[in-house]
Amino acid sequence: MRTLIQGKLYKLGMDLNINNVQFRKGALVVYIEEDRRYANSHWVLLPNGQKGSAWSGHLEETLCK
Repeated sequence: MRTLIQGKLYKLGMDLNINNVQFRKGALVVYIEEDRRYANSHWVLLPNGQKGSAWSGHLEETLCK
C-alpha cells in the first residue's frame, strides 16, 4: 500500500465524475486525508474547489519544478 502525503499535489489517472461534474484525466488535485468510509479511498480538493473522494489507484504523483 502506498502512502499519500497531505497537502501534496496529485493528478487524476482517469476521468472522474463527482456530483455530475466531469473531471478529466490529468486534472490536478490536492490530497486532504483518507476517506474512512471505503477502502483505499481518499478525500481530495478538486479543481473547482469542491471536496471529493477518489480511489488511491486514480491518483498519480506529480513532479513540480
